Amino acid sequence: MSTKASAFVSFTASAHFQSSFTKTNTICRSSNRTIFTVNNQRSIHTSKYSPTMLNNLFGTRKQRDSQWDKISTVPGEAATFGAGCYWGTEKFFAKDFEKKYPGSIIATAVGFMGPKGAKENPTYYEVCMGATGHVEVLQIKYDPAKCSFEDLCKFFFTFHDPTTINRQGNDRGTQYASVIFAHNDEQVKIAQKVKTELQELIDKKALTCFTDPKVATAIVPATTFYPAHEEHQLYLENNPMGYCNHGIRFEWKE
Repeated sequence: MSTKASAFVSFTASAHFQSSFTKTNTICRSSNRTIFTVNNQRSIHTSKYSPTMLNNLFGTRKQRDSQWDKISTVPGEAATFGAGCYWGTEKFFAKDFEKKYPGSIIATAVGFMGPKGAKENPTYYEVCMGATGHVEVLQIKYDPAKCSFEDLCKFFFTFHDPTTINRQGNDRGTQYASVIFAHNDEQVKIAQKVKTELQELIDKKALTCFTDPKVATAIVPATTFYPAHEEHQLYLENNPMGYCNHGIRFEWKE
């Protein structure tokens, strides 16, 4: 067996976010302005909308992919995290982490990543309904001279609850799973190291800011990244009062 195959944790063994569930409190977000600007309205769509209507509201795949697949051409190291709603995940890395490590975040894009063999190029509606196994993620290009992957992993655990399976606060569903999608073996080792350190702090009662006593974050191999439609990119930067259920829970001691 190759080193790569043995180092990665398989989706089948560890990806709790693939499990079936009853969908509740699903929030589908849309707006109708151009790239980098969005409406101040946040729309909640229910079953009265047909999938076709929702797909139109969210934009066609061609429109969606026309800009955000460009992150693949940006220089820098890649990192991909699922920490619940990707609006907040992007805000905390692009703004708060960047404050701690100036110049470290080169580019960000929110989108979807799923297990190997999952449906290609899913729509937001399909992900929102839990039909594909994809997770809402933030993909980052970072400068390894300004921060390390370990720095990113440690920060990732500070602003969401990694102990709740397929849930962050009121957001429930497989798309809200806590996941680190590793791009290579070294990222697997680092992510597992940080996860173990966090679990030790919880076990020692040094941290009491989480819901459950067991860190449930999955560490799995990165697959294809599918960017979300344009109006979801940098959403909280353009809508500072927009929905976000993330918040800093603790700081790592040096």
